[in-house]
Amino acid sequence: MATKKRVTRKKCPSCNKLTGTDHKFCQHCGHNLVPQKKRGVHKCPSCKGIIEGHSRYCKHCGASVDTYAHHTFVRLLMFFIVFLVVAFALLIFFSPTLVNYNSSNQDVVVESTDPFLRMSNAVCTWKDDSFNLCTNVNWDGNSGDYSKCSFSGNMDEKTWTSSPFTCCGDVGKDEGVKLARSFVFDEEGNIYNDEGVSVSCLGKPSKTTISTLSSAKDYALSYWFTAKTRSTSGRGEGVEYIEFPDDVKSCEYTGRWITTRDTNSDYCLNAQGEFNGYADLFAQTVYSDPGLFKWEGLAENLIDPEGKIYDDYTIYTPICSDEFGISPKSYVKGTISGFETNVLSLEWEYFSNYPRPAVDIFLDFNCKVY
Repeated sequence: MATKKRVTRKKCPSCNKLTGTDHKFCQHCGHNLVPQKKRGVHKCPSCKGIIEGHSRYCKHCGASVDTYAHHTFVRLLMFFIVFLVVAFALLIFFSPTLVNYNSSNQDVVVESTDPFLRMSNAVCTWKDDSFNLCTNVNWDGNSGDYSKCSFSGNMDEKTWTSSPFTCCGDVGKDEGVKLARSFVFDEEGNIYNDEGVSVSCLGKPSKTTISTLSSAKDYALSYWFTAKTRSTSGRGEGVEYIEFPDDVKSCEYTGRWITTRDTNSDYCLNAQGEFNGYADLFAQTVYSDPGLFKWEGLAENLIDPEGKIYDDYTIYTPICSDEFGISPKSYVKGTISGFETNVLSLEWEYFSNYPRPAVDIFLDFNCKVY
């Protein structure tokens, strides 16, 4: 015969109802049945009040014990991560293994670079009675090495042991492409590295006819040059350097132009006109008057166009074109600069799609010098 299991019960001190002796909380009212001495004593992390060990919320302030503990853990974890990052950074910064240091207190290790040679910024200018070419040289070699330059095949006697440096040399009187070279020599004088650079030398001064006036402040000068296309596009450009004995303040001038050669045909041969103008440091203007000619083509009528004023130009000479009567689109135009110095620079531009004659331009200057 089966025996019944005896279940012991006890009264809840809060509601006086019977509950099991093995229960920690009253099944009726939820009162904590664990004796006060056996309970874990805990304090609220927010208000520090005493709370029951199994409570999730403080009975004094209502703070969530679990959430507060989670936030505390997160903060501690963040502090630990920051500490590791700072420690790692300091380790890298002060680590002796990352410093290229020789154990000897007297010897210092210096890493050497491979020898090299570079030339750059080559410039060719007219100086005195010939073209002068200058270029920058940057090089590196072994101890005892040196560098030298040559211009148009002529070796310069000067040697260079430092870098960078600028070397200059005479490349002759003729216009065209000029070559400069630099060399690196070892201690025994053997060349083991060389470099070359080429540059176009243009702007050779034309011959001038000079005559002085009676006044010491006035200076008269005659100058001429030829403007023409330098490419298949019908365009050309150039710079004319006009020298004076003293600094130039201002100039009045007269002149004329005439077409001489036509690479396509005889069309526009001997077309001519006159001009006059004024130029100084602040302004320049020219009045250009084409003469009687068949400006629109050999099959067209002779016309004598009215003269026009062109501001901001020293010269402006129209050239024949089939649209000449509408708006001259072929021309030689130029501006002058260099006032307050003794050398004026006349920069000119040529354009003619068809025809493409060469244009001789003659100027007679009457300038104020001081």
